[in-house]
Amino acid sequence: YLKGGADTFNLLVPHSDCTGKDMNDEYQTVRAEVAMSKNQLLQIDVPAGTQPCTKFGLHPDLDYLEELYEDGDGSFISNIGNLIEPITVAEYKAKTKQIPLGLVAHNTQVEHSQSVHPQAGDAKGVLGRIVGALTSQTDPYKTKSYSITGSMKIVEGPNPAEIISAKSGAVRLQAFDSQANGRLGAPLLNMSSIESSTIFSETWSGLLESSLENTESLGADLDAATVTETFDEESNLCNMLKQVAKIISLSQGDDSPLDSERDVFVVNLGGFDAHSDLIEDFSANMRDLNGCVESFVKEIKRTPGLWDGVAITTLSDFGRTITSNGIGTDHGWGGNHILLGGSVSGGKIHGDYPDDLTEAGPQMLSRGRLIPTTPWE
Repeated sequence: YLKGGADTFNLLVPHSDCTGKDMNDEYQTVRAEVAMSKNQLLQIDVPAGTQPCTKFGLHPDLDYLEELYEDGDGSFISNIGNLIEPITVAEYKAKTKQIPLGLVAHNTQVEHSQSVHPQAGDAKGVLGRIVGALTSQTDPYKTKSYSITGSMKIVEGPNPAEIISAKSGAVRLQAFDSQANGRLGAPLLNMSSIESSTIFSETWSGLLESSLENTESLGADLDAATVTETFDEESNLCNMLKQVAKIISLSQGDDSPLDSERDVFVVNLGGFDAHSDLIEDFSANMRDLNGCVESFVKEIKRTPGLWDGVAITTLSDFGRTITSNGIGTDHGWGGNHILLGGSVSGGKIHGDYPDDLTEAGPQMLSRGRLIPTTPWE
């Protein structure tokens, strides 16, 4: 999750071989001081006829993502965001179509992007609902959700997510020890073993017992798990992805201690609310993202065939304005995002990259806020 509203029109930029006009020249004119210069960009080829240009540019600090794209293990999704129904500029101005509640406000758009249900503020998280669906069917999959970044809307659902610390692994009750010398372990398990006469107390007691035992078990397993690749210990994102790699490794094999078939994970990278210092702050975040993803993917690829069962996607509150405020950009709507994995439809841009970045563009609102053409779902 790219927290703060990522300016992803500096992530994916029109470069050359465009239909009808020079899209990079238009990009440079509209973005002005926050534009990436053409000679900085990493060039990627896009299948002919699928987008306004056959050559696009990636942010220069995304060299590993460029490598994944060229290998067919990476792709991008353009102009994606919170949508209730397809909408044009004319329909937006005439108010004839529904728009997401609280548009361009961080709190509401974070919730909507994580629930993919922007007409309902109380909707549960999309990953939480997926896990609920997979575990409730007649022939259920063994499925769990994990947040390596605290309580997140996206994993809210009928099955509680495991909360994992980026640095210390499973969050455990420090005074818990199920052995005889435990200060709290034995008394707590003894209390929760007594059947209660009310369903409320029995439910609470059962959750307490399972939570204590699960975190102890997972904590011990994670403490014993190791990785081979080097993850930058100064990077919170790298520490998060290191924990994800450990959990995935623990779920492999017939003697797996986790015994899982389908898992979902959420990690977080902050610092994207770039009303100022956009170029420097965004570049720092792209270096962090690129390096941590490289360590994670290389670790996953060490297990033959495992990368084919892993998918990574980014999402954010919203995109940012195409136009500059002089030193940065402001809250927008549609943006461009990343999709990686061994089985994804790679080497292309999905969705529709806008063919007009000016105020005259068919999806462009005032101040360069772009109406999405692809919804998060």
